[in-house]
Order: sequence, then structure tokens, then C-alpha cells
Amino acid sequence: MDKEVESNKPGEESNDKMLTPWQKANMTYLKEKGKKPTWLKKTETEAADEAVEQTQGEVTQAPTNTWKNLPKKISFADKLPKLKTYRQKQLRKKLFPVFLVFGLGVIISLYYISPLSRLDTVVVAGNATVPKEAIVQATSLKKNMDFWQARLDQDIPTEIKQELPRIKSVKVSTTHLNSVKLTVEEYDEVAYVKTKQGYQLVLEDGTLERSVINDQKLNQTYPILIGFKSNKMRVKLIQMYNQISPSIQKKIKEIHYTPTKKNQEKITLYMKDDNQVIGSIFDLNDKIGYYPEVVREMEKNGDIPGVVDMIVGIYSYSLETKEKEELEKKEANKEKEDNEAVQSTLEDTNELNDLNP
Repeated sequence: MDKEVESNKPGEESNDKMLTPWQKANMTYLKEKGKKPTWLKKTETEAADEAVEQTQGEVTQAPTNTWKNLPKKISFADKLPKLKTYRQKQLRKKLFPVFLVFGLGVIISLYYISPLSRLDTVVVAGNATVPKEAIVQATSLKKNMDFWQARLDQDIPTEIKQELPRIKSVKVSTTHLNSVKLTVEEYDEVAYVKTKQGYQLVLEDGTLERSVINDQKLNQTYPILIGFKSNKMRVKLIQMYNQISPSIQKKIKEIHYTPTKKNQEKITLYMKDDNQVIGSIFDLNDKIGYYPEVVREMEKNGDIPGVVDMIVGIYSYSLETKEKEELEKKEANKEKEDNEAVQSTLEDTNELNDLNP
């Protein structure tokens, strides 16, 4: 019996420590009787259940550790600083237009009460013959007037061109913050028109300069127009003349308007080499380019000085031939007039004889 008591396993000793005093006494008694306590099975079962529960607890705790690794839920308190920053940004966005309008209003007000809002000077550029003062006086620009009223005035180019026919174009721009710049382009001088008072300049658009000059101030580069009383015909001539090459233009001394019943646009050009060119305004610019070549042929034939007829085709003859033809024409006209006079006298005599039989 003692051996059985001594043969208790170490595990049983640990179980004894877990038993109550009654269980220990009952267990000693049952061992002496050779019986096994029934409540011990229940205890072992409970121990097994506890072991299972412990295992399940460990398994249950595993997911708990996994949830710890997930991001924590942000509380409302944590969101407060970001919300405050967001509201400040939104407030700044709403206030920006207000401050912008207010700032612009202040800047504009300061500008209009400053000297920069007033016209300071008028600068003129591009003028060669027309004085600067005349160009400025032709406008409505005045010193210290509202700058933008002066700058945006669309009538300035028209005012200048109406007052000064020599001005071809006007460009208005800004310079030095509150100054206006007038960049002008002038019409070129192309010819003179001979009048009773003297000579007037003809511009490239056919208009006449108002001033009259004497023959001592003439620029020998430009031809003199004679007989052009019609403004329309003069403008047509200048339009044609502008299409002639400069090398030919330099050879022309005078242009005479010599119309006929059949050709109202007939003109005669007196050249500086003593030749004459006869042509029509509507097509002379297309033919006169052959003039140098025709003159060379005339020199070979000894027809210098001569006449180059460009009305119908192009042909030439010497001035002697022309003078001879004109003389013959005059003589024929004189003879015709004499015959008409004799015939008229005879008719008058016959009428008198009839009245006095």
C-alpha cells in the first residue's frame, strides 16, 4: 500500500496542490480502500476543458494582434487642425476678389489724381517736309488734357490728312507713359503743274500742294504738267506716271495734254534729249519702256531729234519730217480756207446780180 502511495506520479503532486483540504482527505481515504475518487475524473475533464479554452483563447487572440496592425480610426479631435486650415484657405479664396477690386479701385483713383493721367507732350516722327508744329496744330491734342481721351481719339489721322494733303498716313502710339507719338508718312513729290501764278507741286496721289513756287525753285528731276485743267485727268495721268520706271521718268521734261475728238487721253511728252513721245494716258506706261530701244534705232537712221508715236503700235520719224508734214498740213488748210473764201465771195456776187438785173 505504501508503494502505491509512493508511486504517485509527479503530475499528481501538482494536482494535489490544486485540491481542497476535503478533497485531499477524501482522496487519502479512497486510496486506503483501493478506490479512485469519481470527482477526479470531473476535475481532469475540467482541466482538459480549460486546456481547450486556453488553446481557443490563444487562437482567438491571434486576430487581435492583426487588428493592431490596421490603421487606427482618426478621431474628430485629430481632424480639428486640418479643418481649421481648410476653412482658412476657403476664407482667403472668398476674400481675394474683394481685396483685388478694392486694390484696383485705390490704384485707379491714385492714377487719376496724379500727373500721369494728363497728356504731357506730343512727339512727331517720320515728317520730312511738313513741320512738326503744323502736324500737332492739325489735331485736337492739347497739353494737360485727359491722356486716354487723347490716346483713344480715332479722328486724329483724319484731321491731319484733311488739313495737310501731303500726309499719307498717321499712326498713333504711346510713349513715356503719358505722351502721344504721331508717326506720319508723307506722299512723294512727282511733278509740277504750271499755273498763271507759278508752279504747284503734284503729289503721288495726284493732289496739289497749296503753296505756289517760281521757276527758280523747281526741282529739275520732276516733269512739268501743262494743260491739265481737269483734276480727274491729272489724277489718271499721275497714276499712269507712277507705273513708269524711274529711269524713264528722269528723261521726261514736260507732259502736255493734247486731246483730240477721237482721243481725249492723248498726251505729248517732251523728253530731255529733245525727242517727243505721243501716246495715250490709259496705256502709255506699257509702251514707253521700249523708248530707249527705239531711240537707238532712230540714232542709227539719223532721225534724231525725232518723234516716237505710241498711240497705235510704236513707230518713229524725225522732227524734220513732222515739221514738213505740219507745214504741208498748214498750207493745205490755208488753201482750203482761201478756196472757201473765194467761193463765198462768188456766191455773194451772184446773189447781188440776181437782185439787180
